[in-house]
Amino acid sequence: MKSEKRAVVEIHYKYGMEEKDQFVIKKNEYGWRIDTKKYGFQSNNKWFKDYL
Repeated sequence: MKSEKRAVVEIHYKYGMEEKDQFVIKKNEYGWRIDTKKYGFQSNNKWFKDYL
């Protein structure tokens, strides 16, 4: 957790290629919600913004 109101979750998996997803989760008055989602490939450190 980055703070009491923000957490980052990274999931690494292999689905044909070695990929990874990153979710930034923020707490607001309604509870925990996904703020942003990014994806990338395990072979590099670059992240790409994804839209839900």
